Amino acid sequence: MRSKFIFSSFIIFYSILLFRIGFLSYKAPVRKFYNKVEVRKEILDCQNEVLAFTEETKSIYCIPHQLNSNSISFIKQTFNIDINIHKKKSFLWLKRHASQNEINVSKHKKGIIIIKDHRRVYPYANNTSHIIGYCDRNLHGKSGAELSFNTSLINNTLQLTIDIRIQNILHNIIKEISEEFESEDASGIIVDVESGEVKAMVSYPSPNSNIPSTYLKKENRNHNLSAIEVGSILKLHNAAMCLENQIVNLDSVVDATGTLQIGEFEVTDFFGKDKKMTFLESVRFSSNIATGRLALEIGVDKQKNFFRKIGFLNHIEWLPNQFAKPLLPKRWGKSTVVTASYGYGIGLTSLHITQSLMRILSGKSRNITFYASNNQSNKEEKIISKHTIESIKIIMRTIIKSAYRSINIDGYEIGGKTGTANMCENGVYVEGKNRVSYLGAFPMHRPKYIFLIQTTNPKKSKLKYGRYVVASNVLTQKVRYAVQEIASIENIEPI
Repeated sequence: MRSKFIFSSFIIFYSILLFRIGFLSYKAPVRKFYNKVEVRKEILDCQNEVLAFTEETKSIYCIPHQLNSNSISFIKQTFNIDINIHKKKSFLWLKRHASQNEINVSKHKKGIIIIKDHRRVYPYANNTSHIIGYCDRNLHGKSGAELSFNTSLINNTLQLTIDIRIQNILHNIIKEISEEFESEDASGIIVDVESGEVKAMVSYPSPNSNIPSTYLKKENRNHNLSAIEVGSILKLHNAAMCLENQIVNLDSVVDATGTLQIGEFEVTDFFGKDKKMTFLESVRFSSNIATGRLALEIGVDKQKNFFRKIGFLNHIEWLPNQFAKPLLPKRWGKSTVVTASYGYGIGLTSLHITQSLMRILSGKSRNITFYASNNQSNKEEKIISKHTIESIKIIMRTIIKSAYRSINIDGYEIGGKTGTANMCENGVYVEGKNRVSYLGAFPMHRPKYIFLIQTTNPKKSKLKYGRYVVASNVLTQKVRYAVQEIASIENIEPI
């Protein structure tokens, strides 16, 4: 009888002991998990500058039922946490990525445990956030390159085409434009024509990669991915279409007189010359009427075919499983042919616009790319004739030499086209609210870089003479500076 009692007592004691051991080891799963965290590799720019890396840290947690009164008081005072609210939890984070002082004062406190942890660090937080993205606290990619390469970054370093030197130049310019004109936002992109590599892409305001919650703010979205109507910069593309279809050459006389009636809509010129002029002059003076009439001569099918060829009608996969999407008209009739020729009725992202001009100036079906492993040279086809390429280069250079002479830098041959599009709200175009763009390239004898700069709804009080003040400021103060800085970085010698 006594032996049975002893045996029963042993079983009870042993069961209680096992229960206590298990109950006291809540920290084990946490330790096990964080000891097995896969440390993500670095993200680099094209010059091997580190854009993102993983840093080892220490974090603090507690096991609520193990805490004594001193520990509870310490946690309340140091971390402002009321343990009574969390006393039923198996463990509770007190501070992720704690400071050294927080680590020191937390040592040797009953029920408080310090553990090795990791976090992602972004040295150029705001400047690169729309490209790099961010990770959550458990090092899982949530946006940008961190999301697209979430799995491969565990074992492999990722090298992007971004050049942080050029990225910083563009970021400063975009920020200055937005603040100077008190605009809603500003954005820009710079692309290497010869390779298709994107050297910089900026949207302002921008989130802070080190503070993930800033990605949730609507104003911090990447405006380079917004499909919008861009206005007259598309006259360069319309010009290339007309040249490629051989209905004009630079000296052909075109009709820019009167107005152009399309159904119930009447097309006019903002700064109309109301005369016949050469095709080169019609683009130089940005004639909606001449542009629309030539587009009608081309017709729906040929316009759509050309737009498809230069990439307007397709999604652009700028990072794996992340797309820039155009906004295309549901019905493509005569009115669309006309409006699309001067930048209305079709929504395009910055990526579509720069990629299309790159195709026109290179003559090849080249895609823009953000990561170095995306080798595409063997996939390119010849899509634009040499005659069209050379003519577009002359048009772009002529516009700058005649209309924006102050941007000229001896030996660097900048070319480009400005555009302004009224913003559409609830199906109605609002006068005074617009999107201002400048699309350019240099040096025009052999284009190396294409850039697009845009700003939304600059304050009217800042535009003393309308859109041309914005264009003039962008050209003379910002673009000129950018070209000089990029030329210096890339050792581009003047001709």
